[in-house]
Amino acid sequence: MDPFEFVALLVFQCKILENVNLVSKTLQSSNITLDEVRKWMEHLKDKFQSIRDNFEQIMEESRKCADTWKINNSFSNKRIKKVKLFHDELCEDTVFKDSTEKFKATVFYPALDILNIQIKDGFESMKNVRNYFSFLEPQEMLNSTDEEFVEAASKLANKYEEDISSAICGQIVSLKNIVVGEIIQQKITKITDIAEFLFMDNNFLTAERSFSKLELIKSYLGSTMGQKRLTNLAVLSIECDRSQKLDLDIREFMNSRQRRMKPV
Repeated sequence: MDPFEFVALLVFQCKILENVNLVSKTLQSSNITLDEVRKWMEHLKDKFQSIRDNFEQIMEESRKCADTWKINNSFSNKRIKKVKLFHDELCEDTVFKDSTEKFKATVFYPALDILNIQIKDGFESMKNVRNYFSFLEPQEMLNSTDEEFVEAASKLANKYEEDISSAICGQIVSLKNIVVGEIIQQKITKITDIAEFLFMDNNFLTAERSFSKLELIKSYLGSTMGQKRLTNLAVLSIECDRSQKLDLDIREFMNSRQRRMKPV
């Protein structure tokens, strides 16, 4: 490999990897949202396009590095191989007489075009998911009307009709009316913050209810109760409405388990 070609490749790859590294570290954050991911990927595509449009800047930096390392600061012109043209061939491949133009056409442009295509194809499905769920973002809740909200919810229900019923439209409007005040008061900007607001109190109530049931079942009178029996009684106690409707005749069970003492 030509020494200056190695320097040019090194500078070119550093430009690409420093932008990829910044975006990669940002996307690893646990608090990042789909909208932020979309913006960062668009930012990365713009950076790649900026590099593609500034080939001369890459070459200038490569020449400075070559001068610092005392290396020839230009591509060496190699002898062009003559390719035989057969009688049925109508055209021939483009022959680059300038090594710089050859590097730009065969290395620089193809590498950046492949990166842009991979980013576009790899995150197309993520963009579609984000478009379906974007109406749940706090800013969208504040700016959209109830009609726009219902329309977006209908699109989501039609997309995932096997998992979501059409009743979600009315539920979504109710959700919006509940959380809009909290969004303005707490200045909420992420969907995860809305989820914490909705489920925090319910989790506390569920935990408190389960512990109160255990206190009722396992008192000091039943301190020797096994784990399996305790679990079954806890389920019956929590689902008391359903357990009371069960038609069970326990007299036969009691007679079979009754201890009979033989007369002395």
